[in-house]
Amino acid sequence: MTDWVRGTGDRELLEYLDFQCPYCRAAHGAIKSVVLDDLAGRVRLRVRHFPIREKHPRAEATARAAEAAGRQGRFWEMHDLLFARFDAVTDEDLEAYASELGLDVARFAADVADPALAAAVEEDRQAGLAQGVTGTPGLFLDGERYTGFYDREALLDVLW
Repeated sequence: MTDWVRGTGDRELLEYLDFQCPYCRAAHGAIKSVVLDDLAGRVRLRVRHFPIREKHPRAEATARAAEAAGRQGRFWEMHDLLFARFDAVTDEDLEAYASELGLDVARFAADVADPALAAAVEEDRQAGLAQGVTGTPGLFLDGERYTGFYDREALLDVLW
C-alpha cells in the first residue's frame, strides 16, 4: 500500500477519506490549513481511500481519478479539486479536471480503468476496515483513533 503524504513533521494525521462524503469535504479546509500552514513542518497528513459506495455512487470513481492523477505526479492537486468541485464528478468532469491540471488525458482515462488502480483503492478500504473505520473521515492521530471535531481549532488543540 502506498499512502499519499502531504507535509512533514514528527506528528502524523492519517485520514481515510471519501471524496463524495460531505463530512470529508467539511474537514478538508481545516486539515489542509493545519498541515500546510498552522503546523507546517511539525505534522504530516497521510491519506487513504475509504469509498462508501452504498451512499456515494461516485466515491469509487473519484478515488480512482485521484490515484490516476497521482500516477502523473498530481495527486494533491486532484485531491483539492475534487473537494472544491464536490458536486461535479461525472466521468466527463473528471477528464476535464485532468485536462485542467495539465495531465495526459488519454493516459489518465486508461489509468482510471486500470484494475490495479481499483485494487489499490480497495486495499486502502480494507486497511481502514481492519483499523475499525466505519465512516469518513476516519482520522488517526499518531496511530490513535481521533473522534473529536474536525474544525481547525479542535485539530490544533490535539496536535499542538
